[in-house]
Amino acid sequence: TGYMHGDIKGAFLSDTDTTNAVGTELHPNGNSNFSSTDVSYISNTASGTATVTSNQLVLSGGTAGYSDHIINITTVVGQQYVISIDYVSNSGNNGSIGMYVNGAYLNELNDNSGYIARSTGKTYTWYFTADATNENIDLVTAGSASNTYTFDNWTIKAVEEDRSVNNNGLQVFGTVTKSAVATGADLVAYSGWSSSNYLRQPYNSDLDFGTGDYYMSIWAKGGANDQTLMVREHTGSDEDGSILIFQSSGKYNFYSRRDGTGGWTAFSATNATYGDYWSHVMLVRRGGTMYGYVNGNLEGSTSFGGNVSNGDAVISIGRRASNNTQTYSGSLALAKIGGSAPSAEQVKKIYEDEKVLFQENAKCTLYGSSDAVTALGYDDSNNVLHVGTSSGRSEFQGLRRINNTTTAVTTAISASNGLVAEQ
Repeated sequence: TGYMHGDIKGAFLSDTDTTNAVGTELHPNGNSNFSSTDVSYISNTASGTATVTSNQLVLSGGTAGYSDHIINITTVVGQQYVISIDYVSNSGNNGSIGMYVNGAYLNELNDNSGYIARSTGKTYTWYFTADATNENIDLVTAGSASNTYTFDNWTIKAVEEDRSVNNNGLQVFGTVTKSAVATGADLVAYSGWSSSNYLRQPYNSDLDFGTGDYYMSIWAKGGANDQTLMVREHTGSDEDGSILIFQSSGKYNFYSRRDGTGGWTAFSATNATYGDYWSHVMLVRRGGTMYGYVNGNLEGSTSFGGNVSNGDAVISIGRRASNNTQTYSGSLALAKIGGSAPSAEQVKKIYEDEKVLFQENAKCTLYGSSDAVTALGYDDSNNVLHVGTSSGRSEFQGLRRINNTTTAVTTAISASNGLVAEQ
């Protein structure tokens, strides 16, 4: 992942698997627009009913006071998935809905609750990690037999993982190409962006930074003018409450926009240009000033204290959320966003330590298949960290693995002046 500074809210595009990301819709209705009246794939376990009216799914409350509406999907064990659904309306007084998966109610992304009364006219999002090759996705509604609940756009997709503590991955739309950032390197780059091939995270209230500090960063290679690397913004025609990293006039550009106003605060890099090489690009708001950094160097700043919170804003990578024509034609990796402000010295260190991951044959993971660390030893004479697992001992300088053994480490490691003892 590289560094995750301070109040990290998302660490994306940090993978070692070159299998392309494909946005396959797992909901049995295909594109989930309920254009067909056939909803026989929904099994009802509490006397509820499922029908389609005006291309929307209508569920009954059921005679038991609640009703389970279950669909079954094929999953991959250990893969994270995201469920989202538009809760259009209800005819009852309760209005409780929830998603029940893996024997428990999932916590919704923004209200962090399981089965509660929820407002209509909103989109709700849940994440889960599959623990079996088939999962029942159980939409539960509450009310009397006469109550009805109307839904639309029920979608279920595998995600590209968020490797921060938040674990809120990105939805895949279309197909995004994944390939090594350099010959023989572990880290993967993402490319093939278009108006239909991109990554997105639904609205996440954790990213409503208000008037406080924030940062957005990404590694980029190639591209052209008037193209989007990463943005958090409204999906409609207005762009209120936005944070954007962009390419224009041969340089990287940094944008923020106050919620409820029509103008951007923006500047371009003073010197740094983009091209067929990897660059680290970072936008930071620190204490009411917006700074732009490229490869650890300050490339400009301007005063900006606006409120960037927006109740509908999404993260979009590889294209604009509000303008799908400004797509990126290059490669991207290690995208991050957070609600804190790294210092200039920290930004420089992030660049210097992460750039080695973009070199040929650069290794960035523990050796072997196990991530259960059994022992650690640090040699301060050569700045090498020794990490033991059941697969062997991995040697790291900074973020890069420079060597490894293949003999399991079970108990302890001691390292000094280039000598290593292990058990």
